[in-house]
Amino acid sequence: MPEVTIKPYPITGTPKVVPGKGGRVFAKLTSLDGGGTFQFRLPPSEQDRTTEADWQRVGVAQMSLQPVEYIGGTSKTRTIKFTLDAYDRVGGEANSLEGEIKLLESFAERVPGKKRAHKCRYSQGEQTFNCVVRRVNIPQRRVGKTGGALQAPDCSVDLEIIPD
Repeated sequence: MPEVTIKPYPITGTPKVVPGKGGRVFAKLTSLDGGGTFQFRLPPSEQDRTTEADWQRVGVAQMSLQPVEYIGGTSKTRTIKFTLDAYDRVGGEANSLEGEIKLLESFAERVPGKKRAHKCRYSQGEQTFNCVVRRVNIPQRRVGKTGGALQAPDCSVDLEIIPD
């Protein structure tokens, strides 16, 4: 097997991104099953990327020189971290995030009439991939005059990338 050398990427200045309106790269999560589109009003600027592979300990009978064997199935996940804030919008405390939260949470449920998850598409600048929503976390900080969520500063959504 040929040896592979990984060269570090040279860091020179600020990374370049394709700007959206006002110099920001906006993001959206769209259900490909007709369930709607969640648009992030404040662009997510932090995310965790995880890649996992299935490995199994080698049994004695197999007499392999390697301690583990690859049994297939690599999965990639992204945790997108973002802020929801309806307080800064026109109307102030009379606003609510409940509709946006309900839409995002619906992506983590089954497709109506089917026994499978929503197939979604995440896009933010040069990052575009199909996925399923594994988890939605919306910790509220403020509740508005209507009783609905008004500010949720440390939100996250866990996405599992699926092949196109």
